[in-house]
Amino acid sequence: MSHPSSTIIGTEGEELKDKVIIHCITSSISCFLAPQISRKLMRYGAKVIPVLSPEAAKFVDPMIFEWATGEIPITEIKGKVEHVRYAGLKEEGADLILVAPITANSISKIANGIMDTVVTLITGTALGNKIPVIMVPTMHEVMMHNPAIEENIDKLKKMGVNFVYPRVEEEKAKIPENDEIVDYCIRAIYSNSLKGKKVLINAGPTRAFIDGIRFISNPSSGKMGYALALESWRRGADV
Repeated sequence: MSHPSSTIIGTEGEELKDKVIIHCITSSISCFLAPQISRKLMRYGAKVIPVLSPEAAKFVDPMIFEWATGEIPITEIKGKVEHVRYAGLKEEGADLILVAPITANSISKIANGIMDTVVTLITGTALGNKIPVIMVPTMHEVMMHNPAIEENIDKLKKMGVNFVYPRVEEEKAKIPENDEIVDYCIRAIYSNSLKGKKVLINAGPTRAFIDGIRFISNPSSGKMGYALALESWRRGADV
């Protein structure tokens, strides 16, 4: 019998069909929103394996992630060596590691090769195996501007890590919308058919002036242009 959560798989698209995404969660207060991110990935076809740091498991009961994904969350380093199974094998491993949310503490640990929690261990192993890694930092805005954190983020970028930057509200770096996070995941593993290409798209209504007052126009909403821009970006283009 399949888990009830399987009914949502692929309901919004198939861009992540048959992809395995390890969703790592650290102890930012925004981790209570993480189950929604997991389920959004599933709606695009992904199989999602939740991984919680020990502190994150205190914020959000792992049972919620089992309900959300149908997978038993990984919460500690065990003899099953999940970090090798999912991040250390070339053929059988995960397609993507998403760390959302990630704290300043975990950013610093991973940037400097410290692997003392299941999240830092899996992510650090993935970096050694060239598996794509996406991080979504959330914290107070002033923490983002800490020179040490900025340096560690730059260090991770040089290692190939992609960042989805938070939306800043009330002097806090809050987690982005689910759609934005999923779009970055799609771009990372969906298709590279337009990688290296530069795409310019003109969208919305146009005006052809008859004179200084009158013009001919159309009621275009620009939605088609936006959709083309998004799809081009997802496929690796600079839009």
